[in-house]
Amino acid sequence: LDCKMKVVLTVTLEHGQATTEAAQFMVNEVIDEAKKPRRLQKPWRITWKKTPAHWRYPLRYIQDVNNKPTERIIKVGWTQCSDNPRNSDSELTCGVARARSGERLPNSEGFCCGCDLNDITSGLPTRGSIKCGQLEAAETAHCLGFDRLWYSIFEID
Repeated sequence: LDCKMKVVLTVTLEHGQATTEAAQFMVNEVIDEAKKPRRLQKPWRITWKKTPAHWRYPLRYIQDVNNKPTERIIKVGWTQCSDNPRNSDSELTCGVARARSGERLPNSEGFCCGCDLNDITSGLPTRGSIKCGQLEAAETAHCLGFDRLWYSIFEID
């Protein structure tokens, strides 16, 4: 196709539109290089449809994070709390969190708080509001709780 003159059609692409745009129009006249209008012998019917816009940029997955992690407190009897990471899942008071792959997440077994001698004699409040009296002692397991909503974190290179 040997063209001596070209037509340029300028379209504005806007972000956030719910639907794609389409247009159909007739061109009867164009402006030439000398800025003079020229009538076309055969009018052009132009049909134009814009497809959805896509942006491409390199992403690197970092990790998944929970929307709202919480602390769950379980009251247990004296010396009945288990937070040793070497124990099996069933032996741990809190259990453990697992990745989607099924791998056990480190440091997810929670931790135990109990009464020491100072707590028993001072009568001051303790973490988990356990009572530390001379005749009674208890422990609490502080467990990691997760919201149902998770977010994937990515880094843009």
